[in-house]
Amino acid sequence: MQEITKIIYSNNFFNVIKVENNLQLDNILDEREAVIMILLEGKIYFYNERILKEKQYIISKVENVLKGIKILSNNYKMIIITLKESFLKEMGIFKIEKTIHTNLDNYCAELIRNLKEEYLLENPCYPIEVIVKFFKIHNFLSEETLKYFNILEKNKYQKVFKIIETNIKLLPEDIEKKIFESLKIEKKKLEELIYISQKLTLEKYIFKLKLEKIIEIYLSKNIALKDIIREYNLKDTKRINIYLKKIYRTNIKGLKKENNLRNINTSEGDKKLKIKSKE
Repeated sequence: MQEITKIIYSNNFFNVIKVENNLQLDNILDEREAVIMILLEGKIYFYNERILKEKQYIISKVENVLKGIKILSNNYKMIIITLKESFLKEMGIFKIEKTIHTNLDNYCAELIRNLKEEYLLENPCYPIEVIVKFFKIHNFLSEETLKYFNILEKNKYQKVFKIIETNIKLLPEDIEKKIFESLKIEKKKLEELIYISQKLTLEKYIFKLKLEKIIEIYLSKNIALKDIIREYNLKDTKRINIYLKKIYRTNIKGLKKENNLRNINTSEGDKKLKIKSKE
């Protein structure tokens, strides 16, 4: 049974530690700190007959966690996030009175998958996002702290939509790349941001925005539809027709017809204006 204890991320406020089969957790934990322990594999017994099972987690004071701990499986794997007193004070958390013991939901499980050394080197703010998510679930954060993080979230929304809008003529994958490069945001979080505000996936939102721009230009300027579609990097005419029918109850043919009618009405209006001016 190989023992592994590796700090994969560390700063003055918290540590992220990967642990496998270490039977001496008191050597790596400080009783003054709080801890989030996520069990990926195995089974562990804690005080008060509490058993931590695979894909469950505990949030507690370290001093409580270390009471009578026993490993109940041949092997175990765990991610431990230790939270220093100074960090808890910064977050407005002065006491963790009770021990939280519950299952990982799907979203938190996805967050934990990214807690890897190479990923954290490129995304040093990511652990904060994970910690805040866990604290939000269990109402540990004060209204003031929540307000602060909500402002940060709102700013991120605005930046994402600004990047999409500015680069809307690019291919969808190139727009994604621009967002990742600019904001250092992971794909899961990006999809969540878009879905919360638009109730669409990122791909569908980009497609919708491209099509809205195309329709706006086509109905206001004398430019061939195929040229505008090409300029906005849309090739799937079948999908365009489906979207037009669903949202606007028309298709490419109908759009062309409407544009022709507008052009006829405009030219007739121009003729009338010319006649009146001659009179």
